[in-house]
Amino acid sequence: MLFAINRFHLFVLITWQFSIFFASQQIFPIFSNYVPEWQCGGEFGWICGKTAYLASLFSQIQFAGVLCGTFSFGAISDVFGRRPVAIVALSIGVFTNFITGLAPTWQILLAIRFFVGLSVGGTLVVVCTFGVARLLMTLICMVFPEWRASSIACAITALPALLIVIFVFPESPTWLHNKGRLEDMRNAEKYIARFAGVEYVPVVHKKIEHNKTLCEMLHTGGLHKRLFVLWTMWFVASICGYATDLNSNTISGDFFLNQIIFSILIAVSKMVRLTSSA
Repeated sequence: MLFAINRFHLFVLITWQFSIFFASQQIFPIFSNYVPEWQCGGEFGWICGKTAYLASLFSQIQFAGVLCGTFSFGAISDVFGRRPVAIVALSIGVFTNFITGLAPTWQILLAIRFFVGLSVGGTLVVVCTFGVARLLMTLICMVFPEWRASSIACAITALPALLIVIFVFPESPTWLHNKGRLEDMRNAEKYIARFAGVEYVPVVHKKIEHNKTLCEMLHTGGLHKRLFVLWTMWFVASICGYATDLNSNTISGDFFLNQIIFSILIAVSKMVRLTSSA
């Protein structure tokens, strides 16, 4: 095939894209409260009065879930493996995203969105920024402007990622190697080669080295300074990115057109960066 791309590569690409699409649920609150006659805040009376703060709490609770999921799922996947934790994270995400559209009260809605955020955090660290995914979410919300319908549509759209992880992907050979499960690692590599339609060629893996802890890294000469600079760059970039994303519904002009333009610019910037680093 062109560029030596095989079937397994295509399934990885599809899963990656649908997983990123699910992760773009982080900015769903700006869609759920945009169209006046079908907005979530209007249905639950969050427009004004004593309950107006709940409109922003919708996002805050969800991001609290993302924070918890990022920390917990990453550690859990190191112990139990990438595949089972990915299945759990995506299953929770698809299910809770679907029942978001069925929430009868705002209390249940906020509780559900916490678990949506929790699974987003798990998806981000176990399976895969979003550009094309944002474009897909924009198009779905244009077709289904009512927030309940768009929630259900987003859940169904993310379903292929879960099905591929369950029925196609084996456990990560890298994780199996790190755990010393060499026979399982070779079986996973053989399965991938067979699924891809290519001949299996055994690969000589490097000897497993001791994984350094955070404290050991910080005590390594000069490394703590580099980490501090890198963490600062990531933090600033994330703050700027999410500040723009979560307030993009206040930008003048057509809301959906603005989101499409944002999506295209993000996708182009990724391609330019990949081209320049190649």
